[in-house]
Amino acid sequence: MRDRTVKEALADEAMKKNICIEQIQDKVQMKREHMYWYQVQGQLLVTGAKFCDFVLFTRQDLFKERIEPDQYTMEQILTKMVNVFDGFVCEK
Repeated sequence: MRDRTVKEALADEAMKKNICIEQIQDKVQMKREHMYWYQVQGQLLVTGAKFCDFVLFTRQDLFKERIEPDQYTMEQILTKMVNVFDGFVCEK
């Protein structure tokens, strides 16, 4: 990916499976099931920030997407955090 443009990387079927972005019709965006999506949403949840600018760059190109809080994802994160806290931190 380092020596390719974002468009070239998305056109390569083998590479497309392993990168954190996808193209849906004419729009390039972060994959909503990628671990970076959950990382960004977790950071937005903890900080209370209104958005995060996600930047992916190569030697040939730059991609930027403004990520805003996603309520559904944040609820998933909170549920998992509560389960971990209850199961491991507050063991009975």
